[in-house]
Amino acid sequence: MGWSYGGVVASEICHQLMKSKNHKEITELIILDSPFYLNHEDIDLAQTREKNGYYRKYFEETHIFKNRTKKNVTTERLIKNNHDVFQDLIHYKPKKLDIPTIFVRSMVEERPLSDEQIGKLFSNNCIIDVFSRHDYLFVEEKTALIIKKLLQLTPTGGFE
Repeated sequence: MGWSYGGVVASEICHQLMKSKNHKEITELIILDSPFYLNHEDIDLAQTREKNGYYRKYFEETHIFKNRTKKNVTTERLIKNNHDVFQDLIHYKPKKLDIPTIFVRSMVEERPLSDEQIGKLFSNNCIIDVFSRHDYLFVEEKTALIIKKLLQLTPTGGFE
């Protein structure tokens, strides 16, 4: 399982494990709204956001960073880390996986991956669309419940 950049890392780990001679069977991969930069429009959007201060505002106002000063984490450090991750993502060449993959996709973010793009990355996929923003997947109750069920942290049931 991987969320955001962690989903890209998780898919690469699966790829490397599957090509290893001694790999254990991978039965499932869960991707939570991961940004695979597959075309120039996605890269251009991220570069524009870097230039116009979008990420500074984001780090200063988003709930998941509210206690950052208690941990001695500066906005500048977050911006630098975000830039480094962005560079990793634009240079990464994803490999197609055929293991069963559940892709949770935020439909309220700008430029979510299309069904076709997800299919090019994960040939054996089940896409679950959610209507929570990327950083609120674990905050908004309905979406958090879907994720808890996927991770088998609650009794199983439908996702409706």
